[in-house]
Amino acid sequence: MLNKLLTYSTFGNLFCGVEHTSKNGLETIYGLVLKQQKNEFSVAGEFNVQTISELKNRLESKQHVFVTINTEKVLFRMLEGELEEQRALPQAFPNIKIEDFYYEFHTSNDKTFIAICRKNVIESILKEYASHQYNILGFSLGNLGISQLEGVIEANTIQTSNGIVDFINSSISEISITTNELNNYSINGLRIRNLSVLSLAGILTYYTNSFSTNTNFIDHMMELKNNFKHKRIFNVGLRVGLGILFISLLTSFMLFTHYATKIEEEASSLAINKSQKTTFLKLVDEAAKKEKLLNDFSLTSSRSSWHLDQLGQTIPNSIILTEMQWQPLVRAIKKELQIEIQERTILIKGIAHKAADFSKWIDLLEEQKWIEKVAINTYGNGNKRVPVFEIEIIFTQ
Repeated sequence: MLNKLLTYSTFGNLFCGVEHTSKNGLETIYGLVLKQQKNEFSVAGEFNVQTISELKNRLESKQHVFVTINTEKVLFRMLEGELEEQRALPQAFPNIKIEDFYYEFHTSNDKTFIAICRKNVIESILKEYASHQYNILGFSLGNLGISQLEGVIEANTIQTSNGIVDFINSSISEISITTNELNNYSINGLRIRNLSVLSLAGILTYYTNSFSTNTNFIDHMMELKNNFKHKRIFNVGLRVGLGILFISLLTSFMLFTHYATKIEEEASSLAINKSQKTTFLKLVDEAAKKEKLLNDFSLTSSRSSWHLDQLGQTIPNSIILTEMQWQPLVRAIKKELQIEIQERTILIKGIAHKAADFSKWIDLLEEQKWIEKVAINTYGNGNKRVPVFEIEIIFTQ
């Protein structure tokens, strides 16, 4: 699983190989795109274009690519015997300045296969790919990349875009340069054209990070691959970092909104409580004044503050008091009449925003030991939008 994740984080799920070759005197680019799903490859597309600039119609920018250079500028030789490069190169290409060339060779079945190309030709192609924002992960010369498929190809003979490769015991025995007709092959479950065989070999080279040939440009390929990895890590890391930052900001915003709403609700509740407390204190103040006024008429008036305090503790938030009378007058005070009060009585008027809270409040009052009786004089909407009420509380001695 870890290897799968590392491969995906490095390359994604699309792999591409292209081959530069010559057909009828004109250079042509053959391409193959493979898609990896559940550790298996499937063919996502095969194509051919004339120039690198035309690849934009086939490949997305910044796609990683393995390039096989198989044009007429690549020279190929096949020698008898399995020779080391110090002997094979002078024998195959005498009188050349090897420092000016990239070379690749492979030995099998008592044969040595060598391909060379001038460095400036290769670098020019790689630079053009870079100018179109494609990432080159490696390159191969001529048909020698087919050696990457040794042990995979079951046929004794297979065609490439411009060659015929013979195998003996799954190892290359001969490579012939020739003009081929279009043909199709099934290689390890992949159905591809012969024009895509070398591109497939290139994809396997950088996917498996293994090289079946010897070259003098292995360090150059490793540099290309490392440069791509560094850019990939930076780009993926940047996207991941931005994603984490966005999620953090989104989480912070959601938490801020949540707690801001809570604070607003608490502030609203506190404002209501403060308003009710102010009203209640005002009523208590008025009752205290009446208590002082009636102090001469009732021996029980000394308990009025206690009664009002006990009463205040029971009032729910949805009920707003508009008037409170402790031992109210039976009738208006007149000079010619004796003052009469309703003893052991508290008269309360107010507004009930919630009928359920009002009902519970009445039940709570009836449970108080200091209250003998609760009488509801009025309850209803009247001319107002919310129910108004008037109750009388008869308290004990």
